[in-house]
Order: sequence, then structure tokens, then C-alpha cells
Amino acid sequence: MLIIHDVVTAAISSILLEVSATPKPGNIHRYHDFSDTMFEHFMVTAASMHKSLLDLASKAYESAKQGAKRKLGIGKFIYDSVCYARKWYVGGNTNLGTSTILSVEVPATIYSKVFSGTYSPQEVSKWAKRIAKETTVEDAIYFYKAIREVTPSYLSKVRKAPIPDVFDPLFEEKLRKIGKSLWDIWEYSSSWDLVSKNCVTGLKTIIEGYNAIENYFELFKNWNLAVISAYLELLSKYTDSLILRKHGLKIQEKVNEEAKVVLETLINDVKKGMKELKLFDDKLYSKNINPGSIADIIAGSIMLALLNGLKP
Repeated sequence: MLIIHDVVTAAISSILLEVSATPKPGNIHRYHDFSDTMFEHFMVTAASMHKSLLDLASKAYESAKQGAKRKLGIGKFIYDSVCYARKWYVGGNTNLGTSTILSVEVPATIYSKVFSGTYSPQEVSKWAKRIAKETTVEDAIYFYKAIREVTPSYLSKVRKAPIPDVFDPLFEEKLRKIGKSLWDIWEYSSSWDLVSKNCVTGLKTIIEGYNAIENYFELFKNWNLAVISAYLELLSKYTDSLILRKHGLKIQEKVNEEAKVVLETLINDVKKGMKELKLFDDKLYSKNINPGSIADIIAGSIMLALLNGLKP
């Protein structure tokens, strides 16, 4: 079905368009790589996700035809996406965050299109929240496995919490015993993790990012500037999970302030704004300040923009 292929194409394109937006301060783009992860790694990651995205979109479409009652295997989608991507490059994590977002956004856009005939953000948000709530213990187990596969260095141990620590060797047994679904995991971690927060709020920040891309595209008539400006807007307003965990609240607040200033300059004077943007990018890059969660959110925003007719 055309709906399936449209959604899969938009999802893959969103990964490619997010990483190619240049310069996104502190993140990988055409001219900045990290020591263990490069621009090219995101290219092959996007291509590698075709099968898992097609499987998920197809399941969602068949479920929609049955009244949206079928289990979608969201956790396994995240795990398969992460594992298969790593077959094609040697480096760090490229798609845990985006796979998590797409696990909800892909079926939500399918349901929205089937039931309302549109990719309306309001409809997508409604379905996204319902899909997240209907996740299972099995989804949670696969999500833990996906995290263990990429072993992010920024994760700290969870103590005295209602969920097992992700690196607890008995995590699977404990999750089954207490009956925690992936919704429960996301809900618990949403207080500090922006990706989890979007999964339990119906993609709230992703939709905000989509509106920002649309507004800045109207202003600049330039796709790259629109994506970068939307990125800066979110970076000026929200706590990025990676910055907070690696560098603390004071650095996070400083990044918020600087992003706001650069965005205001860019809006008022593009030439001057691009110079400040590059300096901001170099500064974050030199200090290893990586707003990776905001980048994941922007990828989700790009997907929604593409499905609603905005084209690079």
C-alpha cells in the first residue's frame, strides 16, 4: 500500500535529513564527526532500517484494518533496528533514540492516515499516546536489550526505583515479575529523558519541532536553515538528556541561553547568524557537548513535516 511506503520513506528520509542539516551545534553533520561515530554511519544506519520500518508499518496497517487492536511489537522493532544497523558500520550508537521515537511515530502516522485520511499532528498525537499505553512487558524487555546492545556511556545505575536497572543481569525476570510495560519504563524515565517524555506525551515536542520547521521554512525559503532554526529553538527551550547527564544543569542552562541568542541573530541577519552558528557549533564540539536528544526529536519533526507536504 502507498501509505506504508510513504511512511517508511518519510522515516528513512528524516534520519538522513537530520544528520545532513549543517551546522547543527554540537552534533554530527557534514563537517563534524565524533571520535567513534561519523556522518557516514548515519547514512548506512538509515538504509539499514528499511526492513524493520517496513515490517512495523505493515503491521500497523494490518492492525488499522482490524480496528487497531493488533500488538505491534514495538520493543522488538527498536531492538532489531539497533542490532541490524550495527552490522554495517564500526562505531558508536546511531539510532537508539530515533528508533524509539519511530517505534511510536510510524504506527501513529499509519493509524492517523487510515482512520482520518490525514497526517494531522493532532490525530498523530492521539494515536501515539494510545500506542505507547498499549505496549507490553515483552516490549519493555526488548527495549532493555536494545539499550544493552549499544551500552550508552552516559547511563547511570538505577537504584531504589520501581523498574530494574538496565544492566541488571536479572532484568528480564524482574520485568516479568513486576509486570512493567514499555509505557511504564518511558513514564518513569520521562522526568529526565526527552525521548521517553515524547513517547508518553503523544510526541509533544516533536510536533512543536514540526511547527517550527514549517514556520522557519516560510521565513527563510530554505530547508537547511529551517531545520537548523527549529533545532536551535528546541535547544533554547528544553533540557537535552545527554547534556544534562554528561555535563550537568549549569552547562545545560548556558547552552539554552546561547542557542536562543544565536537563533535571534539568525532570524534578524542570516549572514551574521551563520557566523555565530558556526562559532557556537565549534564551541560545543570542542567541549564534547552533544545535544543528541534534541537531534532525535528533530528527526521525528522532519518525518511529520515530510508527510504533511513540506519538501526539501
